[in-house]
Amino acid sequence: MANAARWREWRASEPKAQRLAPYLVFLAVVAMTISLWLYAARTAANRDEERFQALCTRARAAIENRVRDHITLARVSAALLSREPRVDEDTINTIATSVMTREGYRDLLGLGYSEVAIENGRRTVRVKYAAPKSVTRRGLIGYDMYAEPTRRATIDRALAERDSSISAPVVLFVDQDNPRPGFLIFSPVYEMTDPARVRAFFYTPVRANAFFDSIQSSVLGRQLRVELRDAAGGKDALLYASGDGGPSRFRDRETLAVLNRQWTLELSSTPEFESELSGRYVALVPFLGFVIAALLFALSLAQRRAREEAEISAAALERELVARNEAERAIRQLNEELESLVRERTAELARTNQELEAFVYSVSHDLRTPLRTIDGFGHALQQDYGTQLDLEANDAIARIRRAAKRMDGLISALLGLSRISRAQLRPERVDLAAIAREAMAELAAHRDPTAPAPVLRIAGPMTATADPQLMRIVFDNLLANALKFQRAGNVPEIELLRRDDGGIEVRDNGIGFEPEYAAKLFQPFERLHPEREFPGTGIGLATVARIITRHGGRIEAEGRPNVGATFRFWLDAD
Repeated sequence: MANAARWREWRASEPKAQRLAPYLVFLAVVAMTISLWLYAARTAANRDEERFQALCTRARAAIENRVRDHITLARVSAALLSREPRVDEDTINTIATSVMTREGYRDLLGLGYSEVAIENGRRTVRVKYAAPKSVTRRGLIGYDMYAEPTRRATIDRALAERDSSISAPVVLFVDQDNPRPGFLIFSPVYEMTDPARVRAFFYTPVRANAFFDSIQSSVLGRQLRVELRDAAGGKDALLYASGDGGPSRFRDRETLAVLNRQWTLELSSTPEFESELSGRYVALVPFLGFVIAALLFALSLAQRRAREEAEISAAALERELVARNEAERAIRQLNEELESLVRERTAELARTNQELEAFVYSVSHDLRTPLRTIDGFGHALQQDYGTQLDLEANDAIARIRRAAKRMDGLISALLGLSRISRAQLRPERVDLAAIAREAMAELAAHRDPTAPAPVLRIAGPMTATADPQLMRIVFDNLLANALKFQRAGNVPEIELLRRDDGGIEVRDNGIGFEPEYAAKLFQPFERLHPEREFPGTGIGLATVARIITRHGGRIEAEGRPNVGATFRFWLDAD
């Protein structure tokens, strides 16, 4: 009776918040469960998207590499034939035998040699040899490649650019009875006595299904569905498609520039890919969350009852104190374990940085040494035997040396990009206008004295919080680009100004670029103009983007052909 009386007295004096505590705990856990569920679903979706994009990157690289190998085959074979005073059928068969049995070229249908001639006042490109020998290819002998519009356009492009050219989708001669998409690669063969005159074309016919099926099976497996269309010249012709076009959760579309063609690559996930999605167990999160919420609700009610009993029994209070001490000991143990884990992770990060430093040193040493050897022997060969070699041989040696020096420059640029990514930021208040003036003065001092002097206009104050050395690299690259990409005889005019939103803008009056390619400017080795016109490594703007990102900022580009380019960047500290 005494306990019942004390119970009624305790209930009368109990605060309302304590009576609602179990329900508030339940609602809080439910809200936390929903948040965790949404976070898990978003994380799983991001992980699946990253896995899909990784497969897409492999697919793009595999297609580009395989096409590049076939183009190299056509170029090298045409160059070899250009050195032959007379090309016969055995020569073509020898090339076909040595190439078509090699890994990566088994999808070739054959090789051919077509001579250029003028008949009745018009150009003809008739097939003289087709290898390997077969009944079908025998019927190809004498066929005028120039008479068919698609092949004629490809040959005209090769003649105009003096380089290999890829045709639009076309039905190959061997597939006349069973039409299917294919394409040809034409490479000009020049006269030995007159290198400016094209005497024939070396061509390689490729059946699209065989070509891309080999990539699909060796690289992608059954994870991606591939659809490739030829989009050059405003057309949209299907070149290859794998599987059916059913619904897909992930899709990607990109344009591949392949010599004179533009291929539109569409990739989508298959049921095999989607069967391994990370989010298939996310549905367990709300179930477990509600179970935990129910358990905590019951625990809260039990705790409330314990508090009630504590007012009645001192023993219950003692048990509560013991439980609290045990919880504190568990927390201390968890803190100690967490500190130990932090120390282990710190040591692991230090080891990783050391391994990265060793890898960078290995790249610098192991790749540069053979390149310098190639350049050194090329120089020695020119010095000792240059007078005994003809112009073409000397030109070949010069090209080898230029390629070695360019590769050395690319390695240096990559190492510089790596060092910038790992360099420690030392931000301070700096004058960006002064840095830009110093960079322009140094660039102008190294320009051709006969070239027009550049004009740099700076508007408004340019102070910012940033690493001064890294910002000097930013302006070195931006101003060097503005000076390099100019029309011949044009006076370079560059304007530097502070935007209303705090960003910095660099404008020039150079050759500009197509707006749709703006995003590619900040990718390493991405070039929008031929290297023979505007030499460089293709690393400069990637370095600029990396520095701005390390400052917590962002950068964007805008341009139009023959009007100029504008680069804008924002620093997080400002």
